[in-house]
Amino acid sequence: MCDTIEQVTPEDADRDTASPDASALEGDDPLGIRNEDKDWIRAEIATAVAGLTDRIEPHGWRRFLRTCREHGSVAAYISIVIALFGMLLTAVYAVTARATKDAIFETKTDTRLDSIDDHLKKIDVTLTTLQLQAFASGPVTPHSAAAVGKLATENRSAAIHISPEIVQDAGTKLVRASATLPEAWHAALSLAGYRSFLNTALIKVPPSPGPPATGFTRYATKPSPGRPIEEGSVETIAPTFLKDNQARLNPIGSDLNTNTPLQPSILVIRGGSIDLDGMDVKNVILVGVEVYYSGERVVLKNVQFVNCTFEMPLNPKSQRFALAELQTSPSISFASSAD
Repeated sequence: MCDTIEQVTPEDADRDTASPDASALEGDDPLGIRNEDKDWIRAEIATAVAGLTDRIEPHGWRRFLRTCREHGSVAAYISIVIALFGMLLTAVYAVTARATKDAIFETKTDTRLDSIDDHLKKIDVTLTTLQLQAFASGPVTPHSAAAVGKLATENRSAAIHISPEIVQDAGTKLVRASATLPEAWHAALSLAGYRSFLNTALIKVPPSPGPPATGFTRYATKPSPGRPIEEGSVETIAPTFLKDNQARLNPIGSDLNTNTPLQPSILVIRGGSIDLDGMDVKNVILVGVEVYYSGERVVLKNVQFVNCTFEMPLNPKSQRFALAELQTSPSISFASSAD
């Protein structure tokens, strides 16, 4: 086997060497990319690099933390505190705004409810007035008397205030009818208690002054028959040396404070029960007291009953007492002899 050796002439060598250079001079890229495509390629590369950089760069809290690291730990802590304080202020503002809105809503709601309640009470006052007026103008029957007694009890529980004159007219008719109709007497006592309730808006009860600073006075009270000893508190108001202006609460014919020149001008009895039989009572306000009177001798002068209840057997003297209590004046002066 023999090798074949090709001889290369100088002309062939010059032709092979010059070929690439000649192509470059003609403006063609060695990769075959044309000049008009190079600008588009560069733009695409720049867009891709920008997108990659954006994905690599941190965002939100990560960027904030990186900034803190770059500017030192002290600056980072300050920035964190400021950021948290801002968040706290935002939360407080939101809660405060919500509470303010709720308070405004509740105030408006309460105002509307109060307005509705006042309107309903006015309707109740009108209805009660019409019912009692109709009763006063018609005959008294067991059914009508029971209806009036129930109405008085319900209005008292619901704190319905009507004109005392309307109560007096209906009560007077019941007292007079009670001589032949026992049901009317029970209704009359209910109206007497309701009339006493109306005094809550007519009588200004003095507040409790506490123990007296000077002097010592004694007073006698006894509970209603059949009731446990549950005496109400006795409060002394406005002491005075004037004998005619001093209050009294004693059995008739006795004075437990003869040797006490300085005595109160007003007594206030709160709660409990009291038997008025045989008593001499002057300048006394009874508040929330169960009052008993059977018709025995009694002397009342400038006595006021506020939100009291009454227990009295039916007889001419108790009827007179009921008529006195039903009158429009809140102060009662009444006397009954022993016979």
